[in-house]
This record gives sequence, structure tokens and C-alpha cells, in this order.
Amino acid sequence: MTSTQNKIGMSTRRKCGLHKRPSRYVLALIAILLLFLFILFIQTSYYNTSKSEYYRTIHGYIGNEENVIHWIDNKYTGCGGNFTGYGHMFAVLKNVTLTKDHLKFYVPCNRKEFLGLDYSFRYGKEGTHLNDWMKNVIPAEPRSYFGDGSIQQARTGDSPIDYARLSNRCKLVVIVQRYEFANTYHTMTDWYNVFLVATLLRESTDDVQVLLVGNNIHGPLDAIWGSMFGKIFYTGEITQPIIIPKLAWNILGYESPINYLSRSTLPFVKEFNQFVLRRHGVTDTLPLNCDKLRIVFLLRRDYVTHAGNKKGTVSRKIKNEDELLEALRQDYPTADVQGLQFDRFSFKEQLQFVANTDIFIGMHGAGLVHALFLPSHAAVLELYPLYRIQSLGIMYFRAMARWKKLKYTSWQNMNPNNEFPNDYTYIPPNVLQTNVRKLYKQICP
Repeated sequence: MTSTQNKIGMSTRRKCGLHKRPSRYVLALIAILLLFLFILFIQTSYYNTSKSEYYRTIHGYIGNEENVIHWIDNKYTGCGGNFTGYGHMFAVLKNVTLTKDHLKFYVPCNRKEFLGLDYSFRYGKEGTHLNDWMKNVIPAEPRSYFGDGSIQQARTGDSPIDYARLSNRCKLVVIVQRYEFANTYHTMTDWYNVFLVATLLRESTDDVQVLLVGNNIHGPLDAIWGSMFGKIFYTGEITQPIIIPKLAWNILGYESPINYLSRSTLPFVKEFNQFVLRRHGVTDTLPLNCDKLRIVFLLRRDYVTHAGNKKGTVSRKIKNEDELLEALRQDYPTADVQGLQFDRFSFKEQLQFVANTDIFIGMHGAGLVHALFLPSHAAVLELYPLYRIQSLGIMYFRAMARWKKLKYTSWQNMNPNNEFPNDYTYIPPNVLQTNVRKLYKQICP
């Protein structure tokens, strides 16, 4: 081929676009498109997660339903009644055997019944372990899981976890997968969920026993599990097979009704309040006395929450605590004004303070979950730093105030000059005084 023919051929290919390389912009667009498709389709929980989060923040509850009683009516039964799912939120397994090696659930169920076992649970914001547990349900006939010997050991209490204590046939055992074992708010959702499951199943909440799964780092909240319910055990303590006549899979913590912030009501909120206070012996609450107001300012300070938290630093701390407390004492000279760091007190002492508080003040944080235990006449003031902007997804304590019919107001810092290093925020005293006066007029008109 001559050089002239080569030039003509190259010219023709250029004109027809046969020799043209894709531009960098086209390649970038293709890369972005592929990334988007990966996120959208490869991540299988994307749709469920987005849907659940949308309903959680906008509609308050999936299907915009306020009542949880329908979970009991929406019942699925399999394995001859040894597996029952309720509303795709929790389940009850009967005569189930647990082993030490992996969390597997051996349920009396013949092969035909097992093949027909088809059930799934709703995904929460972070997904759900309950669908994984469904994969670990294994069919077996009674006394044939591991042979009569090991079953007999479990039955006679030779296991380190005494079968008689763990699985009294008159009591319900609730198994709980913990995610946020050191956070009071998230642990409160687990406590509430156990209470809710027992209440819906018409079981005595005082006799419920809890089997904890997950992070085995023990923190200060572990002891509260024991004061809240009957017996507390850990799956890590299981060294031989054990049989549990009635085992409930707890509602996923992130899917707790407490996390659906647009709900107009929280099911059994009054009963849960009374249950928690009674279990901790808090009964001597005082009526409202506007001449002797009780104001509690919740202080956020650095502290070590558990062995895995070496530094113990927290955010959303207040720069001028003493100045604010003095301002309140000047405004209300006959009031009992206290600044309290709750982690220095037992949970019972915390409840005793809160149950006798008229105005509860604090920076946005897990400690404000105590709003659930304020008296019905009380008020809440929630403070937000500049780096924690109020939004629908984090208005946990506004929702709790609504469920409890408390007075509520909040303040959002928008001035960068009020923010200081190490997550300290300066609260102008006049801001605090104005908002407290507003609440005072509502509870003491």
C-alpha cells in the first residue's frame, strides 16, 4: 500500500470515527455510572435500607401504622408450631437447642416441614442479623441433635449454664444481638424491645431472662440488664448444648419503635416507664412545686465508657458550665439547680434524679434518653452545637417528649465563635435563661 493510500485510509477512518479514542470526560462518566450501578445493585440491602430509613423518619413507622398489636395478628407458624414469626419483626422458637461452637438453632422439625419454612425479617437502617439467624435454623428430632448423652447433660444442669435456671418452662428467654453495648440510648432500645416482646406475648416482664450475643466487652450498662430483667447470660458462656423451651428472637435494636421518630405515640410508654422505675425501686417521686423548682443540667464530660475506650473523649461538651448554673440560680433563687455528670452515679440514682426533675437540660446526647422517665409535668431543653445540626433523623428526644406529653424546646448554635477546640461549645447565658423561662411559663402558668 502506498503512502498516499495510507493517508487516504487514515483520513477515512478519522471521518467515520473509527480511529477516535474516547475522551477523558466520557471515560470518567462511564466510571461514575459503573460505580453507581455497583452501589445500587451489588449492595443487596440498599433498597431495603433506604425504604426503612425513609419510613422511619417521614412516616414514623413502616406502613404508617401506630400500633404494634398487629404483629401478633400477623403470625407465621412453621415446623409444627416450633417456629413462629410475628410481623416480620421477631420470632419465638420452642424446644430449641443451642450449641457452643456457632450460634445455630436446632428446632424439632421434620424434613418436609423444614422445606416449607419460609420467613424473613425487615431490614433496618443497618441491615438485620435475624435473616442470618434464619439460615442457622436446623431441623432435628428431639433427643437426636447430638445424642442422648449431651442432651441429658443439658437437661440435668451439668452444663455451666444451669438448664433449670436458664430455661424454666414458665419463663421466656429473649436472645439479644447487641451492637451499641456502651451507648445508653441504643441500649435503651434493646431494653424496650425485650419489654415489648414480653408484653406482646403476655409474659411476665419480671421473669424474662436474657441471652446476650455479640460484643463481649463488658461495660457499665451490663449490670443494668440484670436489674432490668430476671437472669442475664452470654452466648460465650455456653460450653455444652442447652435446650430452651421458649426462646424469643428480640426485635432488631435499630428497628425499635423508639427509632421511628415521627410516631405520634410510643406503644406501652407509660407501662415501660413504670416497669423500669419499679425494677430499680424508684417510687418516692415528688409532685410539682413551682416555688421549689427542681432543675437538672446534664453535664457531658470526658469519661471512659468501657475497656475498649482508652481515651474516653466525648463531643458536645459545654465550655461554661459554672456560668450557666449560676445564671439559673440567680433567676430561680428558691429552686434546686444541679449540674450532674450521670456516669458518676448508679443507674438507680440517675432514675431517682430524673423522676424528681421539673426541667431537664442537656446537650444533644444519649443521656437525654432519661426523658422517658421524667414526670408527666416536666420540660426538656435540648442544646445543639454548630457541628450537630438539628434534622428529622436525630430528633430522638423531641419525639420522646411528644410521646410523654412533656414540654420541649431546643436551641441550635449558629455562631462559629461559640465553638472551641476539643468539642466545647459556649452557651450564652441569656440563651439559656430565655429558653428556661419559656418552659417555666408552660409548666407553671
